[in-house]
Amino acid sequence: SVASSIKLPFLSYECSSDFDPQLSDTNTYPDLTRMGTVTTPVTDVIKNMGDKFGWSHVIIVSGDRSKYKNLAEERKSKFVSLGFTSEYKSAENDNFNSIQTMMSEIKESTKGKHRVVFFIGSETFFRKVLCASITAGLEKGIIWLTEGTWRHEWWSKTDQVTPRHKQWLVEDVSHKELKDAFAEFKQAWDSFKPTVADTRSALQQLYETEEKD
Repeated sequence: SVASSIKLPFLSYECSSDFDPQLSDTNTYPDLTRMGTVTTPVTDVIKNMGDKFGWSHVIIVSGDRSKYKNLAEERKSKFVSLGFTSEYKSAENDNFNSIQTMMSEIKESTKGKHRVVFFIGSETFFRKVLCASITAGLEKGIIWLTEGTWRHEWWSKTDQVTPRHKQWLVEDVSHKELKDAFAEFKQAWDSFKPTVADTRSALQQLYETEEKD
């Protein structure tokens, strides 16, 4: 890998092992250091809270089902094994009507009960879900649960910049110039030396030094 060839440390941000166990294989990725909160105990913590406050049912809510379904189903199975009943609901990230419909359904199905919602998804989508819960009249008596780390007062941040950056990235990666650049980089890398060992040795001679700027 590039990391081992030039002795460049690779650190991952907010990438705990339970989200992608394959990247935790130190034999396959010996030079990747994962930084992030380990979230596997979160269901046990919620079980203790549930016992204390009398929760019996947990509703898991997520954005894009194709992205979060596996994790959501894992959490659902864990909740059930701990004695809760549980269900999984999702909505389209960029369709507020879909999000509001989801929250309205939760309101109707939880009348007179604890509304325990376990959220999985992005900060941007979480703000939309919170807003939809208010417009659906669901804000009273709701318990919000989630996992991982979040920015300070994340619910008050603006989403104006995020869609623009996302649009810029999508447009950028579709341009021929960038695709050609990656193809040329790969060709140059592959032709630099005949073997990985030769590449590693050559790059170490170029970059490995005890000197400091």
